[in-house]
Amino acid sequence: MKKRRPRRVKSKIYNYQVADRHRHPGSGRWIHVAIVLALIAVAAGIIYVWQRNRMLDMGYAISRLRGEIRELNHERTKLEADLGKLKEPNRIRREVERRHLGLVPPSAGQIVVLPDPEPLAVADKQERRRPLGQRLWNAIVLGER
Repeated sequence: MKKRRPRRVKSKIYNYQVADRHRHPGSGRWIHVAIVLALIAVAAGIIYVWQRNRMLDMGYAISRLRGEIRELNHERTKLEADLGKLKEPNRIRREVERRHLGLVPPSAGQIVVLPDPEPLAVADKQERRRPLGQRLWNAIVLGER
């Protein structure tokens, strides 16, 4: 460690040397380190508190959403029960009679039975291996299926 020379103080009356007893090299460095460590500790504490606050907020949000899910499921079951009641043929018949709509059951000549649709043909493996562009071209331009 290099020893410092005392600084010289000049005044109009006195000319003397003042010893720098309190100024040792590196003596203020530990204060800076302590301040930095304290700031790091404070920052870590703030981050921890912020994180805990966010976790609590998310917990409350999850609880609220679970309550909404329960309410919506309850409402869905009520609506499904109402739908079942509304689709009931006897209720529809009574409603038609009550409103005097004049509806009657269809006669045998008015009923048209449609044939069952043919099942879709499954494309063979070679057809599926062709590029999509070629399959579209064949389907649109050439009219192939």
